[in-house]
Amino acid sequence: MIKIEYVLALPNEQLQEYQMIEEGSALKDALSSFALDKKAKAMIESPIYGIFNQSVELDYVLQDGDRIEVYRPLQIDPKTARTIRAERKRKLLNSKK
Repeated sequence: MIKIEYVLALPNEQLQEYQMIEEGSALKDALSSFALDKKAKAMIESPIYGIFNQSVELDYVLQDGDRIEVYRPLQIDPKTARTIRAERKRKLLNSKK
């Protein structure tokens, strides 16, 4: 048996769950062991999974101590967000003149 952590980061909280699963289990087989995965799938249409900040396929074989992470879709494109911040900063600087 190996110990696996499952984390679900939501806008206002981070949820964690630990489970002992069979050694040699693939990610796709282990997901049903986690109650948080049901919550994630209810909130996120097509969740993407990763292990320690690295995206992995569902056939990834879990190792002892792995942390399954669920990645949510971006709320806004990073390029658009930078443009909005730059415009706000420009307006703020112009208003101080």
